[in-house]
Amino acid sequence: MGPEFIIKVLKNSALNKLLFENISFPCIKAQFFPLSVLFSLRQIFQGLFPSSRTLSPKKPESETTRGNSFNCGSFSIPRKDKAKSGGEDSHVCTKKLISIADGVGGWADLGVDSSLYSKQLCYLIDRLFKENKEKYVKNPKALLVDAVSLNQEQGTSTSLILTIDESKPILYASNIGDSSFMILRKIKKSHGTNLRVVFQSKEQYRSFNYPYQVGTNGDNPKMYALMTSHSIKNNDIIICGSDGLFDNLDHHHIVKSILPFLEEEKIVDIKFLSEVLAKFAYEFSLDPKFQSPFSKKCQCFDGSGIGGKEDDITVVIAQVNVD
Repeated sequence: MGPEFIIKVLKNSALNKLLFENISFPCIKAQFFPLSVLFSLRQIFQGLFPSSRTLSPKKPESETTRGNSFNCGSFSIPRKDKAKSGGEDSHVCTKKLISIADGVGGWADLGVDSSLYSKQLCYLIDRLFKENKEKYVKNPKALLVDAVSLNQEQGTSTSLILTIDESKPILYASNIGDSSFMILRKIKKSHGTNLRVVFQSKEQYRSFNYPYQVGTNGDNPKMYALMTSHSIKNNDIIICGSDGLFDNLDHHHIVKSILPFLEEEKIVDIKFLSEVLAKFAYEFSLDPKFQSPFSKKCQCFDGSGIGGKEDDITVVIAQVNVD
């Protein structure tokens, strides 16, 4: 089962397109991915592409900054029926700032492309932060409020913003709606290493599957955006995602996926890991028999529902570097 599923996951990767485009394997799904499969996945990737770490574009010199920082990687997959348009998720992933915006798809019924709103929101968040980092680094909620006030596009979006204090081991977060994050920390057990969830953010809903959102006729971020701060340690792992990630993978799946990519304290191939996690969530989103986190929410709401939730999926994985 392992090799066939690995090929299935890798088949659509840009890195492996030429290698696998003429090979056809059956799609084999699993309710849970054993560690042996994930170890094989990483070993096959590193064996085929030993210099894969150099394939990612080099960070510009201006981003090589001192102080505490994120080492991060990201990957997005649009919902199947939005593949041509690219979906409505947008994100920012730098050494000092992480942001995810999930454009609300219901605007399409009114002829509005909400991806324009989410993309502009992330652009403004990134621009404002670069222009006045001192103002926003400890107050990402103010960053969201100011970015929303400047966004002239029509539509609405959920939002997640994370910043890191450059001198103290503190993570600052602001979120509204159902884009979420969790903090994981390595722990040693008698039978090996594991990761525990130190914190998981709360999703905000007005009603079932109707998240709080900023934008045109949306919720006021001054009133409704949450603001939290968290003590962090060197090598803590932060998993950020739009609801397409957390509606299809619970924390057990996420932890199991990360463990094979840990070498002592560090994640290797963090960009590839974000791709693996996004593609695992995507595979589950298409499985009508999978008992997904979203299907469990449906069952609590009206007693029905099973299967994954098809949606845009954005994953940002960051590991903390405490200087």
